[in-house]
Amino acid sequence: MGLVIPTAIGALALLLLYHHVLHPALISPLRKLPAAHWTCHFSSAWILAARLYRRENRSLHEAHIKLGPVVRIGPAEVSVDGVDGMRVIYQGGFEKGFWYSVFSNYGVPNMFSTGSSKHHSARKRMIANVYSKSYLQSSQASKAQISHIVFQRLLPALSYPHRGSNTESIDQGDTAAHKDVEVFGLFLALAMDVITAYLFGLSNGTDFIQDEQYRQSWQEMYLARANYPFWTQEVPNLTAACARWLPWLRLYPKWVDESNVKLSQWNLNLCQGVTKNAQKPATAKVQY
Repeated sequence: MGLVIPTAIGALALLLLYHHVLHPALISPLRKLPAAHWTCHFSSAWILAARLYRRENRSLHEAHIKLGPVVRIGPAEVSVDGVDGMRVIYQGGFEKGFWYSVFSNYGVPNMFSTGSSKHHSARKRMIANVYSKSYLQSSQASKAQISHIVFQRLLPALSYPHRGSNTESIDQGDTAAHKDVEVFGLFLALAMDVITAYLFGLSNGTDFIQDEQYRQSWQEMYLARANYPFWTQEVPNLTAACARWLPWLRLYPKWVDESNVKLSQWNLNLCQGVTKNAQKPATAKVQY
């Protein structure tokens, strides 16, 4: 009886050694690939560190220059460089890994996060038509939406950015009325207005171009989150464990989670708003 516990511990240690070291380093088919770092044969620490410190692209680029188009970067992870390799992957019907599940919304997998190639293809066929070039070019609703956004929102914002769309009291020769335009934020606003109009209808979409104050606060909240994607995307189990068992240990600021909740509710409100408004030609929804 006294040997049961030591034996169990020894067996567990051997199992872990086999699973995490011996199999990936000596048995796995990936062992034949050149590794970006010697630890990549049995650990993901190298690539995780590169992602954490935002040097992934540079590190992978250097690895491919040194080792070739296919490089092992983890026990079960490979980096592929080159058009031929990309074609094999994206046309080969490969299953998606667990990593994609982080992009599920409201507890439900979407087309991007669906792991099964069969299910992904089925969902893609349901909506691929409305995203085709021919459909976009022939859609009367889309033309009306873009025309309204460009002529009623964008051009006035470019001409008189400090006065929004109210240009009635401004003389065309009044050069003093013109000011610099913050192009990046305005471009994001244009993209969001066009996309949400296409999805939900013009009256149900955003109006970020004209509502500059709300646009800026929204964009600041959205873009600030881009500094903290590592923990939930790359080590979700560790992140969840720390949140549950070590709540005092914050891997990233609390406001990131709060912002995610706000953005999630904001998006849900857009979806629910579709049922509240009548659809005119320019406001007709195309997809949702």
